[in-house]
Amino acid sequence: MKTILLFDMDGVLLEPRGYHRALQETVQTMGESLGFINPQLSQQEIYAFEAAGITSEWDSAALILGLMMKEIWQTQPEMNPPETLTLLPAESRTRQTPDWRAFLTRLDKWQDTQRTPRERAADVLKKDLPSDKQAMIENLVAGAHEARRSITHRTFQEFVLGSERFHQVYQLRPQFNCRSYLEQFDRPLLSSQSSQTLSDWLSIEGQSSAILTNRPSRPLEDHFGTPEAEMGAALVGLEDLPIIGHGEMDWLAEQCKQPLDDIRKPSPVHALAALLVSLGTPKLQALLASQKLVYKKHAGEIWQDLHQSTVYVFEDTPPGFQSARSAQKILSRAGFDLDLSLIGIAVDEEKGGALRSWGGEVYPNINLALRERIQSF
Repeated sequence: MKTILLFDMDGVLLEPRGYHRALQETVQTMGESLGFINPQLSQQEIYAFEAAGITSEWDSAALILGLMMKEIWQTQPEMNPPETLTLLPAESRTRQTPDWRAFLTRLDKWQDTQRTPRERAADVLKKDLPSDKQAMIENLVAGAHEARRSITHRTFQEFVLGSERFHQVYQLRPQFNCRSYLEQFDRPLLSSQSSQTLSDWLSIEGQSSAILTNRPSRPLEDHFGTPEAEMGAALVGLEDLPIIGHGEMDWLAEQCKQPLDDIRKPSPVHALAALLVSLGTPKLQALLASQKLVYKKHAGEIWQDLHQSTVYVFEDTPPGFQSARSAQKILSRAGFDLDLSLIGIAVDEEKGGALRSWGGEVYPNINLALRERIQSF
């Protein structure tokens, strides 16, 4: 019988100070360029976005720009969302900053799974707007993951990667002159002792692990990607663990001609692929088999090795829990049973409550969770 550990990265293995600082800097830079007074996003507001299921900073940055545009349209309805940044002096900033938290309280409950959190948030933004403004909001949100379409994406990614690497990766002119925020600010949450213990644990036959993350990751074949997940894994000493991240899921979306949101967390495809690669299945084979199982009900022999496995999923937001639980149900219908445990990692009570609502047992840090739940830690 096998035991498999699936780890989310940000908020579980490491503290994503770099991403959070980059998001805060993006919000402040965008807001100041649009004339807002002190447009700051707090750490608690970031947690509130995550508790609502909006875990990609690309999405939250685009949504916040939409909130800013709604405020602007009250007095300047003719203004379009910006395509470039024009930094304004402090005396020229006169707009009152929108209340991000008030917006978040209007979102539907996360347990409503008919639409993605990003789609639900966009619906709230579009409410009471004329059709032309609704189309602008839809374009902001739909383009949030594409550098050439989104000013918030370009700004955020330059802070994340640093100006030099941003230029190398995207072949776009940098707007700033900054070092990578990931390299400057990310901090390990997995202790060096836990990392070594995990390495020893993985050396035992029948025990395996993988990283299940929405972080951008190295491209597959000639597909575009940035090595942010690999940078994070190296920071916590887990560079040898297989990763199923944004790069892998984006490749699969293109291969299968499906929207990315249909197959990444909270989709079961994401967790299924991570389970397979944890057992040594090559990535391309794991990705394609997972998509076929979910959408074509094709359950080949590749899934046999997972039957009666014990699986622990360590997450700090609900999408990973939903992905794993849905994967368990799909495998069960195909005749392959999993013993699944959902382990939440959260200090913030709002995030902890969201994880508990999905049946997660919540711990304040990954080291304590491993010691209390995994034999030999």
